[in-house]
Amino acid sequence: MKKQEFKQPKEKVRFGKIGLALWENTNRDGKCFNSFSLNKTIVKQDENDKSRFCGQRVSINGLTWADLRNIVQAVSEMELKTVGIDELAESG
Repeated sequence: MKKQEFKQPKEKVRFGKIGLALWENTNRDGKCFNSFSLNKTIVKQDENDKSRFCGQRVSINGLTWADLRNIVQAVSEMELKTVGIDELAESG
């Protein structure tokens, strides 16, 4: 029996708990295109054993370049709208 090979991303980057992977794909017509997956690793305390922590990954798959540009714009706009909020919350 042939061992199943899993596709690996062409490129990966990670900043803190956030990871982004670039995938190379081919459509039915043989045309190549890229897609992206965005994930965040969340560490939670084990409900059954409070001395243990377990990692869980939350993923969004199938993102396009346009989606990534929109994410960057949304983050930038939110940052502009909320400048100073963290400092106010910490001082209160």
